[in-house]
Order: sequence, then structure tokens, then C-alpha cells
Amino acid sequence: MSTFSRKSFRLLLTRHYVASFFCLILLLGVVTCLSLYQNLLQSLDRSLLLIAQSEADFATQNADLHLHRTHDVLPGSSAYSLPRYVQITTLKGQLRASNHGFRESPFTLTLDRLPSHASFQVLTQNDLHRQPYRILYLAIEHKKQKYSLQVATPLAPIDETLLQVMGLFGIASVAILILASFWGWRIAGRAVAPLAQIAAITAQIDLKQLSQRIPDTPQAPQELYELTTQLNAMLARLEQAASELRAFTANASHELRTPLTILKGEIQVALRKPRENQAYKTLLLSNLEEVNRLIQLAEVLLNFNRIEQASEMGTLLEGHTALEPLLEKTRLRWLEKAHEKGIGLIHIAKGQQHSVAVHTRYLEQILDNLLENALRFSPVGSQIQLDVIELPHLLGFSVTDQGPGISAADQGRIFERFFQVEQARTENRQHFGMGLALSKTLAESHGGQILLASEMGQGCCFKVLFPLSA
Repeated sequence: MSTFSRKSFRLLLTRHYVASFFCLILLLGVVTCLSLYQNLLQSLDRSLLLIAQSEADFATQNADLHLHRTHDVLPGSSAYSLPRYVQITTLKGQLRASNHGFRESPFTLTLDRLPSHASFQVLTQNDLHRQPYRILYLAIEHKKQKYSLQVATPLAPIDETLLQVMGLFGIASVAILILASFWGWRIAGRAVAPLAQIAAITAQIDLKQLSQRIPDTPQAPQELYELTTQLNAMLARLEQAASELRAFTANASHELRTPLTILKGEIQVALRKPRENQAYKTLLLSNLEEVNRLIQLAEVLLNFNRIEQASEMGTLLEGHTALEPLLEKTRLRWLEKAHEKGIGLIHIAKGQQHSVAVHTRYLEQILDNLLENALRFSPVGSQIQLDVIELPHLLGFSVTDQGPGISAADQGRIFERFFQVEQARTENRQHFGMGLALSKTLAESHGGQILLASEMGQGCCFKVLFPLSA
């Protein structure tokens, strides 16, 4: 199996820093060399023009065309400050005067470049003793005849100067890059130091220390501040999830232990001595009741798990449900049970036709859980009211009862799994405290929310809200 070697973030930052610096130096070097080369050529062209004008004035002063004599002039000669070939030709390229002693022009003439009027042109050619040279063409006139004066000089001195400058620039660049690497390593070290601190702190946090938070450094940059904030928020969520898991385990253990304890005790009593068949039958019926309670608890947990998995995988049933017909249908279904307890169940239809993007089955589950809780705690002679709620961008329903209400301390935990107020836990063992938790999960899995408003002695109002359907 191949192993993947992770590189240091500090090293990566340093490499990017040095690479950026190198590209900048390279760009600067190219621009500098090109600019220097152009400046040297311009300076050379100005010198060639001065020489050409001087030679032109000298050549046209006498009866015959002639030039200043330069003995043994060769490309690269140091006899003059600017080594050069100077010659005068006709516009057809025939040699009339020169300073080099050759019978023919030692360099190729570009006839179409021979100016026929008072102007000059400068070209770069490559056939003067196989060396690149610079040639200037100047138009002159002698005895009403038009000629061309050419001044040529090798480009080797410019190339040598340019190579020297490039060499010095390269040495300086290497030195600068070495310094940049050292400085970049220090800067990267300072940049990643907070990350190392964060890593060290998070490495010490385990399930027993989820309340610990990563301290915020005021000097930290915005990106590290956001990272610290998000990590602390994640730790808070993990702490809450761990707390809920511990509470769930404790409550589930309690719910399982109670019927199992009853089963064990009844079986132990039955085994102490022989009994009549009726006594055994009564015992078995009691055991069956506890077994059914365990089965019911298992079904509730499985149903909860199925809904959570469907929500995570996006496989929840889809559909749209009109709320007014749903509330009325649910009211009629629960009406008989409400009358048996002497409780009124009302729904005042408002004729609204809005619907929510939630399957009817899930809305019925939420309504059944809320109505079951309301009927459990509502006193005889009270009323339970179902209403449609319409808010900006939200649509839902409410279930309001006139029961004893829920204390502020219990309201913060009322939607936890297995949580029941003390009165409900002691009075009735037929419920597990999963209805409100399931309702909350169903609402939130569809982008909705469930809210509680209650005061002791004033009843409860549960509001279930969903985004308004288009």
C-alpha cells in the first residue's frame, strides 16, 4: 500500500513565497534587460548618426568624394571610440568611397533601404564577418548626384555589456532569493504558529473536556479568528450532542429497566411456591403487558431512527398538504376521545387554501403527538383549539390547551428524547416522552420549526411553522 507524505504547511508557504519572489525577479530582469538593450541601441544609433553626418560633411566639401582614412579597421577595433566601417555607394550599390580599403562592400547592402532623400535608416544585419552589426544608411548629395553613405559597427560590445549586466543580475538574484527563503521561512513560521497552538489545544480535548474552548487571540488575523469561532461552535455542538446522548442513554436505560424489573420480580414471586392456574394466568397477563411495553418502546425507537435516516439521506416522502382540511379531519378523528374526557376540541375554519410542502403522514404524526399531550394534561371542561397560522413566508398551525402549563425550567428540555415532566412520569407509564422529540425532528427535517409558549397555570400553545409553499 502506497504511503502519502504530507508536506509542512510552513514549507508550502515558504515555497510559494519564494516562487512568487522568483517570478517577480525574473519579470524585473527581463524588463530591465530589454530596456537596457533598447537604450544601448538608441545610444549606438545616435553615435552612428553623428559619425555619418560628420563624414557626409567631410565627403561633400571637396571635388571628389572621400572619407577620413582609418587604417586597418576591423570589427571590434579600438582605434576609435566607436569601431566602424564607413562607405559611400551609389543608389545601385556601387562603391564610391570607403575607409576600409576593400574593393567591394564588406557587408550586404539592402538596396531597398538606400534612401534617396535627406533621411536615414538603421538596420541590424548578421553577415559582417559572421557577426551581427548595426548599419545606418544616410542619403547625401554631391554635384547634384544622390548617394548613400553607410556606417556600420559590430554589436559585440553591446552584447558583452548586456551579458555582464545579466551575470551581475543573476548573482544578485540568487543572493536575494536566499535571503527571501530565510525571511519567508520566518514569516511562514509566524503565520502558522496560531495553527500549531490550535492543533495542540484540540489534541487535548476529549469527551471529558468538551466544555473546553480554544482561546481567541486579539492579534490573530480575520481568517484564524473565523477558524477559531467555527471550531468553538463545533465543540459546543459536540458538547450538546454528548450531553443529549448521555441523557438519552440514562432515560432509555430507565425506560427499559422498569418493565424488566417488574418482569423479574413477578417471575421470582411466582417461582417461590406452587400456585393456582388463575394466579399463573394473572402473572402471565402482567408479564405480557410489560413485554408489550418493551415492544412499543422498540417500535418508537425504530420509527425515530427511520425518520432520522430518511431525513439525512433525503428519502422522506414528498407531497403538499392543505392545512385547513387536515386540521378538520384530525379534529373529527380525536373528537370522541376528547368527549370521553369531557374536553372540547374546536377548530374555526378561516377558508384559507394555503398548503405546505410536507407529506400528510408526517403532519398527522405531529398533530397526533400534540393532541395526545394536550388531552393528557387538560382538565375536564377545558378546550383544545386548532388554528392555522399565516406569517410572512411562513405557514403552519397551532395546538392550544388550557392545562397546567409547563415551567420555564422544563421548557428548555421538553423536546428532548424520553424527557417528561415529573407529573407525567409518575402518573402514567404508557408514554415514553418521545412524542414531542419526534415532532420536532419531523418539523426540522422539512425546514420547519416547532415553538412553545407556556406559563404555569395558563396552558400551552405549540406552534408548528414551515416555509410557505410557492
